[in-house]
Amino acid sequence: MGCASAGVCQGLRRGLDEKKTRDAPRAGILTRTMYYASYYRWLVFNKYLKATIPPTSLLDVGCDDGYFLSQIEAQLKAGVDLAPPPRAKQYFPVTTADGLHLPFKPGSFDTVLALDILEHVADDEGLLHSLVGVVSAGGRLWLSTPSENFSIFPAFVTGRAERGWGHVRRGYSVEALERKLPPGVEVEAIFYWNEPFFRVACVALRLIWIALHPLARWLAGCCAQLDNLARDGTAGHIFLEIRKFSTFK
Repeated sequence: MGCASAGVCQGLRRGLDEKKTRDAPRAGILTRTMYYASYYRWLVFNKYLKATIPPTSLLDVGCDDGYFLSQIEAQLKAGVDLAPPPRAKQYFPVTTADGLHLPFKPGSFDTVLALDILEHVADDEGLLHSLVGVVSAGGRLWLSTPSENFSIFPAFVTGRAERGWGHVRRGYSVEALERKLPPGVEVEAIFYWNEPFFRVACVALRLIWIALHPLARWLAGCCAQLDNLARDGTAGHIFLEIRKFSTFK
């Protein structure tokens, strides 16, 4: 794997040297409760969708505090975010970088994660081009994004909530996502995650989080378990597993 700056390479080496556990932050991080929405997404991706990540090279784009990276075993791992939290609040060393201009050589990673970031970027096609560019031939890109019918409860606050989250568009259909993908890739798997319980509880969970972090995380876990029983529907999120099958330029 190649990287375009010494700072990124140093971050990768630090990441390889970190001693991690499955249920606790990395050494040196203040003990705290993981953000409830991030915890929910991790349960969906890992426990219920059972996404398979090869233990070779992994990049998480828009990774926030690096929690996903701290929980996935891989020989080489890197995380980038446009505005990562302070190092003391990171589970894994995160490099400040723009997903449209990733500081890595083409084909550097066997797996790239881009979970819930496409809806934040005005140039979504440019972002997809950048993401696919750093995937190795035969590697995978995992995307998740709200569907075009996404809504929370009560429905009239959905637009305001999305603006608060920094979304620049409502969401996507699978067909719209496929049209935006660059050449040289194919969609191998499509997962709909309707998340009715999480969408109904979204506003309440945010208020509970302000006062009681552990309770909000526990309730988010309960929502994930219930939502696994009600996956079908297009008012939640879409997950795509995309394979790169040729050299991409």
